[in-house]
Amino acid sequence: MKRIVYPDAGKGIEEVLAGRRRKSLERLGDLKIFYDTPPDHQEYLARIHGAHALLVGWSLPAEVMSQTPSLEVLSFTGIGAGNFIDLPAAMAQGITVCNCPGYADNTVAEHTIAFCFWQLPATCRGSMPGCGKAAGTSPKLGTELRGKQLGLIGFGGIAQRVCQLAPLSTCRSAPGPGTLTLRVPRHTV
Repeated sequence: MKRIVYPDAGKGIEEVLAGRRRKSLERLGDLKIFYDTPPDHQEYLARIHGAHALLVGWSLPAEVMSQTPSLEVLSFTGIGAGNFIDLPAAMAQGITVCNCPGYADNTVAEHTIAFCFWQLPATCRGSMPGCGKAAGTSPKLGTELRGKQLGLIGFGGIAQRVCQLAPLSTCRSAPGPGTLTLRVPRHTV
């Protein structure tokens, strides 16, 4: 039976990796989850010894990966796998590396919209008790999002979600020149 290891899961993983998701992994092999980051390479190696597949939440040192000859596939549980996994080393070892596209699109888009509202002094900061009273200043007069134009650089999953959320504030969103509709014909997809 294949061995699947999550060597560095966070404590909240039980909520995410439950029910159908967990059962899917358990059907593929023997699943072992560790709920903290390995303190050193020796502990990391002990956790993943004999593993065929890894779920990686933080990073996988190249030195550890090279000492795990049974490893076939690893799934980085976020985006930007290349920042946490030595991709050329994985390729040289014949390991397939996956990530989670769209992992935080909604969360980041919601934070973007929240930041837009936070920038409205009269709506948020200006109406807070004591706001604008420091150093003899007065609260700034606010503005509204209505009628404003929201410019987006790129049009990946996050920007697409921002466009879906932006109409709630009645502002217009205008994706930049690198949008999907402009890129598709160029790449004949």
